[in-house]
Amino acid sequence: MNSEQFFCSRYIMPLFTVICSLLSEKVVSNLKNTNFYLITKTIALIFLFSNFLSSNSVAAQGNYTSLGNAPKKALNAYKDAQSKAKEKLYADAIKDYRKAIVLAPDFIDAHYELAEILYLQKQYEAARFEYQKVARLSKTYMPQALFTIALLYEKEGDWTNAADYYEDFLALKRDPELTAKAKENLPNCRFRAYATESPVPFNPRNMGDSINSERNEYLPSLSLDGNTLMMTVEVAKDKEDFYKSTRKDGHWLPAENIGGPINTLQNEGAQTVSADGKTMVFSACNRPDGLGSCDDYLSEYRNGAWTTPVNMGAPINTKFWEGNSSLTADGRTLYFCSRRPGGLGNDDIWVATRKSDGSWNEPAPLGAPVNTDKAENAAFIHPDGRTLYFSSHGHAGMGRSDIFMSRIDSTGKWSEPLNLGYPINTAATEWSMIVAPDGKRAIYAAKRSDSRGGTDLYEFDLPEAVRAIPTTYLKGIVQNTDKQLLTNAVCTLTDLKSQRTVAEVRTDAEGSFMLPVPSDRNYSLHIKTANYLLYSDNFAVRGSSSALKPFIIQAVLQPITSPTAQKNTPTEIPKKAVGIVLKNVFFDTNKSILRTESEDELQRLTQLLLDNPQLQIQINGHTDNVGAAAANQLLSENRAKAVYNYLINHNIAASRLRYKGFGASQPLTTNDTDDGRQQNRRTEFLVIP
Repeated sequence: MNSEQFFCSRYIMPLFTVICSLLSEKVVSNLKNTNFYLITKTIALIFLFSNFLSSNSVAAQGNYTSLGNAPKKALNAYKDAQSKAKEKLYADAIKDYRKAIVLAPDFIDAHYELAEILYLQKQYEAARFEYQKVARLSKTYMPQALFTIALLYEKEGDWTNAADYYEDFLALKRDPELTAKAKENLPNCRFRAYATESPVPFNPRNMGDSINSERNEYLPSLSLDGNTLMMTVEVAKDKEDFYKSTRKDGHWLPAENIGGPINTLQNEGAQTVSADGKTMVFSACNRPDGLGSCDDYLSEYRNGAWTTPVNMGAPINTKFWEGNSSLTADGRTLYFCSRRPGGLGNDDIWVATRKSDGSWNEPAPLGAPVNTDKAENAAFIHPDGRTLYFSSHGHAGMGRSDIFMSRIDSTGKWSEPLNLGYPINTAATEWSMIVAPDGKRAIYAAKRSDSRGGTDLYEFDLPEAVRAIPTTYLKGIVQNTDKQLLTNAVCTLTDLKSQRTVAEVRTDAEGSFMLPVPSDRNYSLHIKTANYLLYSDNFAVRGSSSALKPFIIQAVLQPITSPTAQKNTPTEIPKKAVGIVLKNVFFDTNKSILRTESEDELQRLTQLLLDNPQLQIQINGHTDNVGAAAANQLLSENRAKAVYNYLINHNIAASRLRYKGFGASQPLTTNDTDDGRQQNRRTEFLVIP
């Protein structure tokens, strides 16, 4: 309280009150019209208004001693402290500042400058105490004191208090530079307070001597069947090679250098391998054929060996840095990190898709909410094709870089990233993590107390909230009726409900293929190659107890036979003609209306007929033996006719088509089991002359 306030409250207002109380009501009433009353009232009001302004000023500034009203002895001690501080006699300066504070306990300038020196001397707890004294005296005197208190609480790991002080500082809207830092630090503190109070289960297990050594192992990748582990190993300073280990009888065999032509005398790092283990993308830097500082290279496994790596070129590589790539299980989509323009920050995650001719589309940044104005890297796309794990400096986390998870929905939108939690993420830098096909087990690189000498690979179970969709695989061999292997056949897995392509690959030189099968959907499989009829299959995975068991098939494709080569009459079907079952044409029980899940299969049949105008087919309908024979006969005819009408409505001439119902007269297998009856209820087509 200043002197004017004191005088007003101590003398003027009481005097005015006493005078009024001594006078009778009548006298007061008479005085109201006199100059004495008006002058006295005016003086009181002036002091009241002055007191109001002063009290608000004090509320804003705080009730403290400053240079303008400090006692002389305190001011002298303060000036002595400043002189010694300039001479870097900090211990003496601290004593004099404390002397000034003893003489004037609310001497705000002394408290603040003492706090600054204590901070410089790394006496952080004592410094925080002085900064807090400044803040209690006045938040507006030196707003950066609030910011520094928040920083000091961060150093102590007191995230809640740190966040509270950041909020106090931001409320003042001062110092744009510190405001930007406070806005960045505040969500981290809030998250850290929550995460440390709610730790997630975490029990990392060293993967053992077959995988780890006294050298640094990191950046792992795992095959879709979970039996091949590839990793980067630091074999010398600034020299990395790729090593591979295979699992046999539940145990990892000793990791071996994969050798040339991939490993060279130069440096290789950050590899990713497709589900079938036959396509590898990796990073290499400062090579003669490089476009930038580091580029992505591609190699394929053929005839038992890796091909010589080739620079992936534009548009994947640019004059900027590219690396830390991750292939989807089918090898058709590449997620990678780049510093090229067009992103949100320094390092961003980009995505590109592969065309049917093997070239790549123009990459696009993932954008928000995955990318931020800070760095994102070490992207890993799970075999489910929908769950992305990555490291980020820009999302709220425990340290400089945490690991996050985001999932893409059916519209192509990425979910808000989820932090994997503490203590998976810590104050250190976390990165280099992959997740096994089961969606539960993660592998990451870390240096821990039981490491073999450097950074090792560890396994741990992910918390439920950040697990990927459990994914198995479909592996098959494609051949024709003469048992000849068919190469380069297109194998497509489709989500029956959404009719979206889940994965697509081509058969290799051995006629084999492998596709990821996430466990939460039901799927159709289609295999297509020139001069052969459509092949389809169906995999009911949703709710199946065998969801994680692999599917192994042998697909036999029938060749397209020209009608002119057949000796039968136009109305006669060859006796040896084999029906092609349309395994993904569906009807509701006892109904003949096509379900929407049938659309993809019927489109493919339509395209087959459009591509081969010489083909003529008959659509056959079949039922099981449940119910009356006449009803089954009519139902089978109506179902065959439904497919017939679909084809006509999609520009297939009626003259090329026939349909017929057979009821339950031509079963494929027994009608004594549910599975048998399901197989017998079918729609198929025959090529007719």
